[in-house]
Amino acid sequence: MTRDEGAGRRAQQMADRAAAHEAELERALAKARQRRAGWEAGAAGERAVAEVLETLTADGWQLLHDVHWPGRPVANLDHVAVGPGGIVVVDAKNWTGSVTVREDCLRQNGYRRDAVVASAGAAGAAVAALLAPRHRTCVHSVVCLVQHPLDPQRLPLGATVLGADHLAAWMRALPPVLHPAAVSGIHAFLGRQLTGPTSPAQTTTAALAQAGPAPVPPPRAATRRTAPPAQRRRPPRADTAQRQRRRRQRWVGADLVRLLLAAVVVLLCWGWLTGLSAGGAAPPTVAPPGTVSR
Repeated sequence: MTRDEGAGRRAQQMADRAAAHEAELERALAKARQRRAGWEAGAAGERAVAEVLETLTADGWQLLHDVHWPGRPVANLDHVAVGPGGIVVVDAKNWTGSVTVREDCLRQNGYRRDAVVASAGAAGAAVAALLAPRHRTCVHSVVCLVQHPLDPQRLPLGATVLGADHLAAWMRALPPVLHPAAVSGIHAFLGRQLTGPTSPAQTTTAALAQAGPAPVPPPRAATRRTAPPAQRRRPPRADTAQRQRRRRQRWVGADLVRLLLAAVVVLLCWGWLTGLSAGGAAPPTVAPPGTVSR
């Protein structure tokens, strides 16, 4: 191989590498453009849903847009509406293609979108966890489809799916559960919680699912049967043994005193009886009747 041929091969290799890098950059650029288009479509869908919700302010509804998702620092809630019918958490979807609901399942172009419905239900639950217990049952989760006029359908995963053209009528038809003062109070409270610098923290059981099932403790080894606590004799303490020893000493001293007293009494009685038998006076004699004494 000549020097010119070697230089040409190296140049071709560099050109191939540059072409491969250019193709990789073009694929990355296409993905970035696709993501940008998706974000722009999502933003347009959120604006369209916000315009629908604005028509409900005359009916007593108060709105929050693009707020924190409680417990998820990097997620957001598209819309939260508080009104006579309760608290409605809306997830706006500006999907293209065919969107249907069959057998309680949301599908886009034939693919199941269960995760979207479950996510909307979780968003409503996160908002409900911030409220007082009497208000938690007033929360509704909604997946609102901007480009598809679907009738409202409640799905088992915890959310109602409907088209944007049915959203206002569906919210007006909700049975009234909140009076105007409660609406203003809940709206102000959620505004403080969801529009601050950080997402409000929540304590959930998500860590339990990540940690897996709790370990089962090993069975305890068989132990020798012992007498019940009432029947077991506890070893005497040092102070107890000392008290018992002193008590026995007092008893021995008392017994000695009793013996000495008994001995003294016996000696006294013995001496008295001996004295009577040895030198005591004879008893006087009595003369018979009729005898004259001289």
